[in-house]
Amino acid sequence: MRLDGYFGRGQEHEESAEERAVLIKQLEDLLIEATKKQSDLALIISRNREVSSGEDSKRLFRQLQTLEDNLNKDRTSLNTSQLEQAIDEMQNVVENLDRHISTYRESLE
Repeated sequence: MRLDGYFGRGQEHEESAEERAVLIKQLEDLLIEATKKQSDLALIISRNREVSSGEDSKRLFRQLQTLEDNLNKDRTSLNTSQLEQAIDEMQNVVENLDRHISTYRESLE
């Protein structure tokens, strides 16, 4: 009976580790996507002098850099809820970058 309890808890721990691994992978993929979008936006801004980078873009770049720095430091030590929160924040950054890219492209047409 005690062994069943022990193995049951081990299985829960293992599932939690698997869930964390999936979340870390999702976060890494979002980070890659956000970095590519940041590069796209920076390229649009650099090629078109009439497009001002503005405070919003600068804030997005800083936010992405801060998230990236924090994740590079301790991504493996984050618990599941912290990983989910980081994913939400990163998705928000990606969506904001998409909006800025669309806005700048439209203003150039």
